Amino acid sequence: MRAMKCWKRLTAFLLSFVMVLGLVLTNGITSEAARKETAWTEDGEIEVTVPSVMYKTHVQSFGWQNWKLNGDCSGTFGKSKRLEGINIKLSNCGYSGSVQYRTHIQSYGWENGWKQDGAMSGTSGQAKRLEAIQIRLTGELAQHYDIYYRVHAQHFGWLGWAKNGESSVTAGYAYRLEGIQILLVPKGAAAPASNYGGMIQNNPSTFIAR
Repeated sequence: MRAMKCWKRLTAFLLSFVMVLGLVLTNGITSEAARKETAWTEDGEIEVTVPSVMYKTHVQSFGWQNWKLNGDCSGTFGKSKRLEGINIKLSNCGYSGSVQYRTHIQSYGWENGWKQDGAMSGTSGQAKRLEAIQIRLTGELAQHYDIYYRVHAQHFGWLGWAKNGESSVTAGYAYRLEGIQILLVPKGAAAPASNYGGMIQNNPSTFIAR
């Protein structure tokens, strides 16, 4: 009887350990779990899988951050730390296509080509600030969703929401990007709120030029 109790305790411990290990290996994110929304068909109401956008940034002094998703803030604000690199990818995609992105990098300017599906845009270990970003969808994804994004820029704070390849940028100031939010919305739907995620918009413009 005592042996049976010990075995049950050991089994419970191992299960708990495996669950914790899984969270650690995924940076504490259960974001790969499918989001669901309701859709109507000729056969009635059904649940459909909604893609999630995931992203992480390389931040001055802190290095690579954990993955964020669906409008969470990646990076910092109020700490005067520059973004240096970013990775973006999609999960639970029911359509063909990719997320593509490129950044404007201190000293280098705009990257020549677009990065996509989790590849790094920007630099790591070169102490170069990101100054602007463009993000877009391709393929069937672009027909069903808009991708919105906004940045927290040095001295300006949170800018307005850009979408579908537009530039989110301060031009001619040599100011750093410090934080970013990225969000998918159904095609043609309204832009996210100006205070989305508790981040208060400081300037409605997406492109601020000197």
